[in-house]
Amino acid sequence: MRNANAIRLLAVLLLIGGMLAVTIPDMPGSGVVMAQGNSDGKKDDKANDRPGKEKKDKDKQDKDDKKNGNGPVISGDGGYRVEVACDNDDDGTSTCTFTGVVPDGGKKINHLDVPEEAICAEVVGGEYKYVADDPHTGVTGYQTKGNNDTVTLVLDGHAVPAGTATYWLKAANNILPVTGPGIDCGSGMTSDLQTSAAPTVTPAPGTGELVVLVYTCADVPDDTTDYDWFRLCDSEGGVHQLALAPVSEVAVAPMTTSTDDSGDATFTDLEPGLYTLEMTDVAWCKAVSDSVDAEGNVIIEQGQRTTVYSFICEDQPAA
Repeated sequence: MRNANAIRLLAVLLLIGGMLAVTIPDMPGSGVVMAQGNSDGKKDDKANDRPGKEKKDKDKQDKDDKKNGNGPVISGDGGYRVEVACDNDDDGTSTCTFTGVVPDGGKKINHLDVPEEAICAEVVGGEYKYVADDPHTGVTGYQTKGNNDTVTLVLDGHAVPAGTATYWLKAANNILPVTGPGIDCGSGMTSDLQTSAAPTVTPAPGTGELVVLVYTCADVPDDTTDYDWFRLCDSEGGVHQLALAPVSEVAVAPMTTSTDDSGDATFTDLEPGLYTLEMTDVAWCKAVSDSVDAEGNVIIEQGQRTTVYSFICEDQPAA
């Protein structure tokens, strides 16, 4: 009898347990969220929303980008620009002003350098300071006096703004290459800047060219917000392999070349358009250009020279 009662009691308990195990559907408007483990639960939602997680994720991505290298080429001007204006005088000279313009929220310009190579006529006067191998920008040429953003040069002959040139400016702790109008002195040739011993080549009509200047950097910090790449890195970048390919819907074999011992190389006679640039023997940790689109593609324009500055961090592995 006791065994029969025990069996009946066990059956009742099993029946009650089965009823409790039935899944209860969510009631509309109840606001109750059922936890579903670590992958989808409320606890993980809080973890994903905790303050600082987004910044940590970005810092990690920045470190990964630095390690992997050969990421997109970025614009090197920081939103700054240079405006150029020339007045032709009756005495056969031209007065040209070069003015650095600060973007909204940007730091004040400490000084502007107009490279000697960007000037197509003899300088016979003006308001400037001549510098040889500026310790901040490495440029030899004409610099603003004091904390100023304008260089004024009086040129011998007729000069007008034309084409493009690359200028250099210092804003706070940042050294920036900035593209602006060049100067034409009536020769039909547009002035362009070479910042180091890059070969002097005039683009053929209807085509453009790309100059690549490689720098090597030691002891680059993880946080490079205030790191002065152009001043702290060595412009003697050494021999490296480069591959350049036009952006196209179909695969196109890249053009290849090597930099010289100084880390300089030039691609000539390029059809205008967008191009991707890579270093194939080592990964860069940063690359900036005076002519690049939002996707990191290098822009080649007819009759113009585009410059890419590529920085190699010595502590990173080869590509």
